[in-house]
Amino acid sequence: MNAMRFVLLMFPMTALAAANCSSESPSFSPVTQTYEASCKPGQQIVNVLQAKSPVVKLDFGAAQEITVSTHSGAKSAGHNGRNAQVCIWRSWALESPCGQSARQESFNEWDGKASCALKVPAGPQYVRAWQTNENADEHNTTIVITCR
Repeated sequence: MNAMRFVLLMFPMTALAAANCSSESPSFSPVTQTYEASCKPGQQIVNVLQAKSPVVKLDFGAAQEITVSTHSGAKSAGHNGRNAQVCIWRSWALESPCGQSARQESFNEWDGKASCALKVPAGPQYVRAWQTNENADEHNTTIVITCR
């Protein structure tokens, strides 16, 4: 009986941790778009307008500075959506996201934005705009990448 109580007590904490996109890095698949070339400052190289937590594969011949921006949304009937957040993760630095929105505790419709400036190492690397929420449906997440 004590083991059952422990499981029931731990479940709510686990659900909350799962709804926080900044606490654990996501996978980097499937790839939504790939960019394999060099670029000039100010050149927009990725513009994914309709996706769910999109992943972009970048493959530069030399280290490249970029800016990543994302705008994400979710819907939940009856104002019972919780803990929506969008975070920008990169495969070469998994300690924490480079940008994240504030978490929305309760909502019917939510949107959040995040951005960050990065130096991408040469070779295949991945960036993901990852949305998490509880009791809602992710309806759209954009990701725009511009070279600096």
